Amino acid sequence: MSDSEADGPLQNVPLVIDLSDLRDDDGLGNPSIQWQEFDDSRGRWTKIDGATSQGFTPRQRHVGNQLRVSIEYIDGRGNLESIVTVPTPPVRNVNDAPIGELQLIGTQAEYETLKADISEIRDEDGIGTIRYYWEISSDGRTWQRYREDEWRGDTVVLSQDEVGRYIRAGIRYNDGFGANEQVTSAATDPIRNVNDPVRGDLTLRGDTLVGQTLQAETDAISDRDGIAKITVIWESSNDGRTWRRAAESADRQLTLGNRLVDRQIRARAIVVDQFGNEGTVVSGNVGPVESINAAPSGTIEILSVDED
Repeated sequence: MSDSEADGPLQNVPLVIDLSDLRDDDGLGNPSIQWQEFDDSRGRWTKIDGATSQGFTPRQRHVGNQLRVSIEYIDGRGNLESIVTVPTPPVRNVNDAPIGELQLIGTQAEYETLKADISEIRDEDGIGTIRYYWEISSDGRTWQRYREDEWRGDTVVLSQDEVGRYIRAGIRYNDGFGANEQVTSAATDPIRNVNDPVRGDLTLRGDTLVGQTLQAETDAISDRDGIAKITVIWESSNDGRTWRRAAESADRQLTLGNRLVDRQIRARAIVVDQFGNEGTVVSGNVGPVESINAAPSGTIEILSVDED
């Protein structure tokens, strides 16, 4: 920027033309004032609409243009006099902060989509290429950048990882004069959980013989919401269709007794997730339970019988 440009009038700073030193020996009539600007695109001076008083405030649309004032009056002898001031240096830009809100549109819940809406944002200096970023917080006060390699656009899909946490979006851009601008949205409420189904298999291990122990294996059961508790309920059936409760065990084991002979066995796992939701996994059927033949015991003696 040259020295003259550095001395140019500033956007949004009022200017006034001082006529106190204007003299005419023939007398001064009532002056008519017209502010003008040099429009580079037109290559000529043009009138500024409505700028007909001594005071004038240049706005964004005048930035980069020179200003001057045309003064006309009729002197005491009836002559039309015309004076044009020396042009100012080009009007200098004053950075205009962006206005309007960056809004988040969408349902604030797991598996839903959030969109950062920039339609209400304005910048008198112009808006360059917009770069989006997303931030996350556990308390709504302390924020950190989030998924910078994945969440680069205006739309994101929420997952289990965001449940219970706050999300906000931000944009950055350089305006038409090179200023780096930033706008941040308001924060969401904590992202709501959506109950995820229990997945995996409940497997039974062991022999279905009286006196043997069956073990319910729950290692393959999972829940994206986390598992708080698993309760195993054992059930028995005569026909594999109608089931009744046989036992409940904290250690997920069932010792087979004579009352279960000829009955099929299965287990039902009641899974409670970290949000208090219940899910159920049922094992396949095993059995029927078989009894073990008990060998006879005791001594058999042959006795003689006296005949009288």
